[in-house]
Amino acid sequence: MRAAARSLLLICAALAMLSGPIGCGRDIAVAGGATDTETGGAKATGRILLPGGAAAKCAMLELRAVEYLKDPLESSPSTRGTRKAQADAQGRFHFDSIPAGSYRIEMRCGDSLAAVVEATFADTAARLDFPAISLRHPGQVTGRIRYADGARRPSLARIYGLGIAALADSAGAFVLAGVPAGVHGLSFSSRLPFQDSVDLAGIPVAPDSTTDVGEVVLGQRARQVFDLSGGRLHLEGFAAGNPIIYDNDRFDNTADDEFLWVQASLGKADLRGLILPGVPGADAESFRAFYRPSFRELEIARHAGLRNIPEPVAGVSGRLSLPASGRWEDIVPLPSPGSALIAAEAAKATPEKPLLVFAGGPMTTVASAVLSDPAIAERMIVFATFNFNRPGEDTLAVYVASQRCRLVEWGTAFTWDTLAKVTPLLPGNRFAEAVAERYAAANHPFRFFGDMAGAAFLYDGELLTGARPSVVPAAGKQPVGAGAEYGFLDIPSGTTGFAGIQRDFFAAVGTADAYHPWRVGDTIPAEGYALHATDTAFKVDTSGEAGSLAIHALPAGDWAAYRVQADSGDWDLELRCRMPDSGWFQAGRVGDALARQDVPMAPYFNLRRVRVHLTGGVDTLRVETGAGALDLEWLRLQPPSSP
Repeated sequence: MRAAARSLLLICAALAMLSGPIGCGRDIAVAGGATDTETGGAKATGRILLPGGAAAKCAMLELRAVEYLKDPLESSPSTRGTRKAQADAQGRFHFDSIPAGSYRIEMRCGDSLAAVVEATFADTAARLDFPAISLRHPGQVTGRIRYADGARRPSLARIYGLGIAALADSAGAFVLAGVPAGVHGLSFSSRLPFQDSVDLAGIPVAPDSTTDVGEVVLGQRARQVFDLSGGRLHLEGFAAGNPIIYDNDRFDNTADDEFLWVQASLGKADLRGLILPGVPGADAESFRAFYRPSFRELEIARHAGLRNIPEPVAGVSGRLSLPASGRWEDIVPLPSPGSALIAAEAAKATPEKPLLVFAGGPMTTVASAVLSDPAIAERMIVFATFNFNRPGEDTLAVYVASQRCRLVEWGTAFTWDTLAKVTPLLPGNRFAEAVAERYAAANHPFRFFGDMAGAAFLYDGELLTGARPSVVPAAGKQPVGAGAEYGFLDIPSGTTGFAGIQRDFFAAVGTADAYHPWRVGDTIPAEGYALHATDTAFKVDTSGEAGSLAIHALPAGDWAAYRVQADSGDWDLELRCRMPDSGWFQAGRVGDALARQDVPMAPYFNLRRVRVHLTGGVDTLRVETGAGALDLEWLRLQPPSSP
C-alpha cells in the first residue's frame, strides 16, 4: 500500500510541474484493508475546478486502465473498458466498484479544458480521495511515422490510457490533439497486420503547447514463423487447443471433416464453424438441398453420437473482382455468413493463439473475411489445399490470402499418395460403416488423406517433416498485375507422412468415447428411415426428409446400433417405425437375446415398444431386421410401463 501511495505522489508531482497545482500532496489518502468495512471494490472521489477556481460542474470523466488501448487497427476512439462519470454542481465526482490495478482518470469540459490523473489501487478495499484538480488547456503531440522498407502504409498513433488516436497522413505525419497536460505513453502501429509497433514512454505534454516526438520507424514482422528440428516441422501458434473453422467445398469427398468432427466430440478440437460455399440466391432450405450428401454425412455422424459439431453455414457464392483501380487492396469483399463467422472468431483470437482455418475449397470466403477486417489476418493461420492453375479457382482470393495471411499451402504439386487397403477396427454404426466403405476401400476414386494433412498435423507433429517459404507468379484467369506473386509457406512433396495420416484417422474414428451415449428420454434420431420417401404411397410423416437427403432404411437382414446409458434394470425401448411390407424386427442390448416384434404393412409410422435390460453403465442397443425393410425414424428409452 505504501508503494502504491508513493507511486501516486510521484505521478501527481509530475503533473503539477506541467499543469500547475492540482492539489496532489501528502494529504492524499490511499486507504483500505481491515479498517474499511465498505465492500464492492475500490473507490475514487475528488473535486474538479475551472482555471478561475469555480466548480467544474461541466466536467465529464472517463476511467481507464493505464495500459488501455483500443484494438490495434481501430482508428476511432473505443469505449471498451471505459467507466464514465459526471461532476456534480460542486465539481465533485466518484467512481466505485473498481477492481485492483492502476488507472488513468481523464477529465474534460468540452474541447478546451482537460486534466488527467493516475491512481493505483493495491486491493479492492482501497479508497482514494483527490484534493482539488484544476483543469487546464490541453496540448498536442506531433510527429511522423515511417516504415523501414520505405513503403507507405496506413498507420496510427495512440496514447495509453486515453481515448485519443490519430491516423497519419500519406506522408506519415500525425497530430494527437486535445491531450491533457501530463506525462504520457504513446503507441505507434500499422493499420495492416504483421507490422511492428513502437511504444514511447515518459512523453511530457504541457498546457496549451506542442510536443514533437520526431520520427518513429516501424519494421515488419514475419507472417509465418517456423523451424525444422528433430525431423519435424514446428509452426508458431499452431496448436490443437486453438479455435478451428473448417471451410471446404463439400463434406463427403475427403477425410478431414470426419476427423475434426471426431476430435470435437472427444473434446480435443474447439470447432467453431463449418462452411460450405454459398449457392446463388438460395435460402436455407435450398442451401441444405444443394448439399444433400454433405448434410447426410453430418446427420449420420450426429446419429452415431458425435457431439459438438456446429451447423454448417454458407460461404461466398461468387468470385472476387479486381476493381477499376487495378489494386488488389481495393477489392470489395463479398459478404456471407461464412466470412462473417471467420471475422468474428478471428477477432476473438490472438496472434499467439490464432484461429486455425482449414480451407479445402475456394479461398473466397477466407479472403472476403480478411478484406472486410484486416485486423484479423495476424490472428489466424490458413492451412490451404489448392492448385494455382486449377480451372474455376478464385485466384484473386488466393492472392489476397497469400498477401495478408499466415498461409500454409499443401498440395501445390498434387502430392497425394495412394495407400494400401486397411481393415480398421471401427464401432458398429452407420457413420463408421460409411467411413470404412469410403476410406478403406481397395480402389477408392479419391486420394482422401491428402486434404487431411493440416488437420492431422495439428495432433501429430511427426506427419510433416519439411517446409519452405515460397514465392510463385500469381497466375490464373483473374490476373492481379504484372509481377504479382503468391507468398506462402509450402510443404514440399515427399515431406508428408500419408501412412501416418491414415493411421491417425482410423485411430480417432475408432475411439469409442467419441460416440456419446444417449440417455433416458432422449429422442435418438435413427440411422435408417424414409427408404420410400420418394414413393407417393409412403410420403406420409417422414419428418420433412425426402429424396437423396433421407437416410436409407434398414433393409432385411441389416442392423443398427446405439450407445445408451441408464441405471441398471429393465427399460422400455420405444421405436417409431413402419414397414412397406409386413415383416418383423428384433431389438435389445448387445449380448442379450433380442426381443422380436412383428410389424404389419402400413403407409404410416407407428410406435412399437420392446422391453430391454441394461447393466447400469454404457450399453449398446441393437436393432436388426429379419424380414422386410424397416423405416426407422427415432428411438427413445423410457421407464418401463405397467404390464
